[in-house]
Amino acid sequence: MTQLKEILQELATELQATPPTLDANRVYQLLITQSILVEFHQLDPGVLIQAKLGEPPKRKREDLFMILNSANLLGKGTAGAVISLSPDEKYLTLSLALPYELKLGTLKDNLEDFVNYFIYWQGEVERIKIESERLI
Repeated sequence: MTQLKEILQELATELQATPPTLDANRVYQLLITQSILVEFHQLDPGVLIQAKLGEPPKRKREDLFMILNSANLLGKGTAGAVISLSPDEKYLTLSLALPYELKLGTLKDNLEDFVNYFIYWQGEVERIKIESERLI
């Protein structure tokens, strides 16, 4: 856990972000921007990076899930990350497992790609939600 903490602290300094915090579940949280909170779960070895994309639409959920399944197929629409429902089914999450020993450069590169895909899919989820509400 200490290595991950040190890497995240260095990363926060480089990004001029707020230092990472550790929650009660031993998950590090790093606020990348005012609207992007990323969680880091320690793996042995490696890390799981995760962020909430938003709530799925109440209507036409199946349409969204078909699009997301296509994006998840072989990781081609997510750069190897996975879009899924949270265990309580309240949120869609983007998750990326990096099951190997980390260095700052490796984490930084992967996090940059992760955040770019996060921004894209967060926008797509919101767009689909708005469209589904218009069809009511």
